[in-house]
Amino acid sequence: MTEEAKLTKTEKLNTVKVTTSNAISKFGDVLFDYVNTVFLSSIPNGGFWLSFYQSSEVLISVFFNFWGGAVSDSETVKSFV
Repeated sequence: MTEEAKLTKTEKLNTVKVTTSNAISKFGDVLFDYVNTVFLSSIPNGGFWLSFYQSSEVLISVFFNFWGGAVSDSETVKSFV
């Protein structure tokens, strides 16, 4: 029988901190997006600005995900000789 790896008290505490921090960050992102959506939809010609906000968010996400992946793939090419 093999012994299972057990987390130390510090590792468990760090795991809880990282998980909690991630949850709070995601909640903050959702709240920020909601407030922006409500604000933009309440101003005159808000539909245009709301569509601009949402489409720019998507375009920036696609650009950085593609660019980040391309850069990271080009720099970590391993040669198998």
